[in-house]
Amino acid sequence: MVHVQRLMPEPILIVEDHQSVAEPLAELLADEGFPVTCVPNGAEALQYLATTQLLPGLILLDLMMPVLDGWGFRSAQLCDVRLRRIPVAVMSAGIEFMFVDQVAHMDAVAYLAKPFDPKRIVALAERFCDPWLDAPTHYD
Repeated sequence: MVHVQRLMPEPILIVEDHQSVAEPLAELLADEGFPVTCVPNGAEALQYLATTQLLPGLILLDLMMPVLDGWGFRSAQLCDVRLRRIPVAVMSAGIEFMFVDQVAHMDAVAYLAKPFDPKRIVALAERFCDPWLDAPTHYD
C-alpha cells in the first residue's frame, strides 16, 4: 500500500493596518488551505519574523501604515540575510502607485491594487506557498 504524505503549504504573512482589508484577505487564503498571520504594521511584521521558526512563503505588504510603513519594512527586510529571500507582493489603494519609481525599487513579485481580485491573490499564494506545485511527491 502506498501512502502519500501531504505537504503543508507555507504560511502567508499579511501586513495591513485595516482590519476591514486584512480579515477578508486572511479568510480567503485560509479557506484555500493556507496558514495566515496578520500584523498591523511593518514594525510588528519585523518582530514576528524575528521570533517565528517557520518563515512565510509570501508576504502581502500594504504601503501606507502607521509605525513603520511598507517602504520601511521592505528596506529592513532586504537588509536581513534571513528575511530577504521571502517574496513580497505590494498592496495599495492606488494612490501610492503615483510613486511608481519608488515602488519599482521595492523588487516585489506583484503589485496588487485594492480592491483585490480574489483569483489573483489565490494564484500568488499557490505560486509561492503550495508545496504541490514544485515539490516532489513523498511516499512512506
